Amino acid sequence: MKKRLVGALAGLALLGETASAATVIDQNQALNSGAFAYLNSTNFAVQSFQQSANNISGVGIFLANGFGSSSQIITIGLWSDLPTSGGTLITSQSATASLSASGTWLDVFWTPVAVNAAATEYLVISAAGSSNYAVAYGNGNPYASGVATYAGNVLNPAYDLTFRTYSDTAFTGAVPEPSTWAMMILGFAGVGFLAYRRRSQFSAA
Repeated sequence: MKKRLVGALAGLALLGETASAATVIDQNQALNSGAFAYLNSTNFAVQSFQQSANNISGVGIFLANGFGSSSQIITIGLWSDLPTSGGTLITSQSATASLSASGTWLDVFWTPVAVNAAATEYLVISAAGSSNYAVAYGNGNPYASGVATYAGNVLNPAYDLTFRTYSDTAFTGAVPEPSTWAMMILGFAGVGFLAYRRRSQFSAA
C-alpha cells in the first residue's frame, strides 16, 4: 500500500511538471490590411519584434488572400539582425503552402531557443520558386515594437506584417511555478522514502 502511495506521489509530481508545459502566443499582430510583399526565390520580407518571454518556439505569418498559384515551400527564420546588416541566423523552419493556404495562417515551430525579453529580433520570410504567395500586413503601425521591411530595406515604419510568435512555458531557462516545485518535492520525497524502506527491509532480512 505504501509503495503504491509513494509511486502515485512520484507520478503526480511528473504530471504536475508536464501539465505546466504549454505553447502560447507571445506577440500577435493580427491586423490584415492587404498584401505587403511577394515571396519567391529573390524576394523576402522581414518583421522586427520584441518577445515578452525568454524564449521563442515558433512563429506564424498570414498569407494574403488571392495570391499563390501552386504549392510552395516557405521558410521563416529567426535572425539577430537584418540579413543585409550583418545579422546571423539563429534558427529556422519551413512549411509547404498549398493552393488552399491563401488567406490563412502559416505556422512553423522549432525547439525553443533562448532570447532576451524585450530585445529586438527579426523574422525573415522567404520562399523557393516563383508561386508568388504574399505576406499580409497591417497599416498604421499597429505593432509598436517592430517594423516591416522588404528585402532588407525599410519601406515605411507605418507597416507591420500580420504575424504572431510563440513561446514555451516549459522552457528549461524558465523558473518553475510554485505549484510545480511543490509537486516535484513531493515526488522526490516519495522516491527517497521508497528507497529507504527497501534498504530497511533488506537489512532486516
